[in-house]
Amino acid sequence: LEVRHHGLLSDLSIPEDFLKVRFHELRELVRGIELLGEVTPRTCDLVLSYGETLMAPLFAYYLESVGIPAQAWVAGELGLLTDDRFTRARPLPEANELIAETLRQARDHVPVITGYLGRGRFR
Repeated sequence: LEVRHHGLLSDLSIPEDFLKVRFHELRELVRGIELLGEVTPRTCDLVLSYGETLMAPLFAYYLESVGIPAQAWVAGELGLLTDDRFTRARPLPEANELIAETLRQARDHVPVITGYLGRGRFR
């Protein structure tokens, strides 16, 4: 995964260390899983989220580099609130309005949004 992303960074002329922190986090997460010898549903969701949380900022950076104002968002940061059923969460009723309000405030940038990566109400 890291090798593929570094190739993409190189192809797009993005600094090699752009995703360094995210890859460090992922390595530490995988190390913790290895030490525990188990994966909870919550941890599974977190591991699966890395593909999108790596790509959204990368794509937003690229857009910025070609003169298009952009901002990366994790959907939960926009307001995608979900219940707490890890691996099968569903949006809460207020999520649509929260997302719409956040996007109205960020109208000067192209939003680059991850897929369905919600956030619980109290997280």
